[in-house]
Amino acid sequence: MNDSGFIPEETITHIRESIDIVELISEYVTLKKIGENYKGLCPFHAEQTPSFVVNPKKGIFHCFGCQVGGNVFSFLIKKEGIEFTDAVKLLAKRAGISINIAAFQKSSEKEILYEIHDVTASFYQNLLWSREGVPALEYLQRRGLSKETLKKFRIGYAPSEWRRLSDFLLAKTYPLERIRQTGLIVQKEGESLVYDRFRERIIFPIFDELSRPIGFGGRILKKTEGKAKYINSPETPLYNKSKVLYGLHLAKESMRTQGVIVVEGYMDVLTLSQADFLNVVAASGTAFTQEQIRLIKRYTQKLWLVFDPDIAGISATLKSMDLLMEHDMEVKVISLPSGLDPADYLLKGNKDEFSNLLKKAQGFSDWRFNFAIKNDDIRTTSGKKKALEHLLLFIARVHDPIEKQELIRRTAGVLGLDEAIIINELKATQTQQRIERQTHNHRADEYLRREDRGHKEVERAIIYFLLTNDDMEEKEKILSQLLPDEFNDPLCQNVFRVFSQQKEFPLSIVMECLEQNARDLVSSLLFQEKYKGEDIAGCLKKLKGYAISARLKEIQRLIAEKERNGEIAIDLMQQCKELIGKR
Repeated sequence: MNDSGFIPEETITHIRESIDIVELISEYVTLKKIGENYKGLCPFHAEQTPSFVVNPKKGIFHCFGCQVGGNVFSFLIKKEGIEFTDAVKLLAKRAGISINIAAFQKSSEKEILYEIHDVTASFYQNLLWSREGVPALEYLQRRGLSKETLKKFRIGYAPSEWRRLSDFLLAKTYPLERIRQTGLIVQKEGESLVYDRFRERIIFPIFDELSRPIGFGGRILKKTEGKAKYINSPETPLYNKSKVLYGLHLAKESMRTQGVIVVEGYMDVLTLSQADFLNVVAASGTAFTQEQIRLIKRYTQKLWLVFDPDIAGISATLKSMDLLMEHDMEVKVISLPSGLDPADYLLKGNKDEFSNLLKKAQGFSDWRFNFAIKNDDIRTTSGKKKALEHLLLFIARVHDPIEKQELIRRTAGVLGLDEAIIINELKATQTQQRIERQTHNHRADEYLRREDRGHKEVERAIIYFLLTNDDMEEKEKILSQLLPDEFNDPLCQNVFRVFSQQKEFPLSIVMECLEQNARDLVSSLLFQEKYKGEDIAGCLKKLKGYAISARLKEIQRLIAEKERNGEIAIDLMQQCKELIGKR
């Protein structure tokens, strides 16, 4: 639907059902009845043989020449070059239906979700500064956070009641289905009652790059057995944790000139920002994703990783480094003393010391080298072999010749070996990696050739099933097993996403929520009826396999890119191997 106005769905349905699509299109096209359809020359492109078809029963049209399709609204929008709201006005007038669009001036569906998040952030924020929020506020103040910082990040408090937020949002007349889409409320399967996801927790709103709240994190206030210390919003149309960096909306400008400091938690971001380290963000997981690195690269190539010096922290750093090395970023590593996280470290008054740590931070090569020799007992022969193995795997991935030579020299020195031995072992390692890569690539190629056939057909069969099946229980099964991102075709993604959000709506209303290209696809599928009777369970299984194929293609592309640069992508080869194993 058009973003400029919100018109009740029942009004749109009434208008659409009051218009005879054949009568409307006949004012522009000479149509001839053929069976249950009407056919004519397409009004949108020049043609000699009619390929434009109208089905009055379904209320749709489709041209098999230029692939344009849709309903009465789509036809007027395309033919007259007008907006959706104007098409509604014209057809309402034609049908003698009175509407008052001004009375329904609301945002588009996505804008309503943004609005709910913003209202919720204010709701929680106000509660933090109320009498109910005193325990939460006192805790935050004990952690050294000022009023200014708490307001800057819009920190809030969720009370203990089960439905406090739910009742508040419903009283604001937001539709229950839209509130459900935000993930802020929970509804158990088969039950009508809903309850708040966040209760008795400190609330950290999560913002996108444009400073709009898109999700929330909640820290438990009282330790309770069985309750997680932190919980976050689930995946929603607005929030995908792999594509978000907490604090980026406030840090991005500083990042352009100062680089970025990456920490693990919300409190770390707040504390560092308050101490004037404005270029700080946190990932929403234990290690970086490709999407998060691309976000950072929009603003800077320079990065400091600050991690907890425990096994989990070190593991997260190593995983992040695998990706960061692929992106050729300038990375330094900071390990705080005494097992402290950044928030606790600064709470002890170590602001100047932290600045010095940034200045003296080790480059990743130095840190990785020191980590290997520190964690392997190089006093023994077996320890030396293990350390050498770890270092060779790392050195093989370094493509700067000067850095590589320096690492070879240092390895030889610390292990008491001749440089020639290190070089020979390194060549052997690289040869083995090359053989493994070629084997993986060959197996992946065979798999892709075998699995790639019919990918589009499987996706379209699933979409056809959703379009034509009236059994809501069957539809729910499909919608619960797939995510939009599992579809390779962006048009199928669009249709599936709308069905996921509007599953209780009939096809006629779903059509209004689609982009024009997706409407074209829908009308084409409905006219062809090509996928009637497909084995949907089999299609679902195949689509899962195709998702693996798509990831394999992307990995192979990255491996090939690395090879062109004279690099060896060990982690990518490992991912390739794991994916093939999931066939």
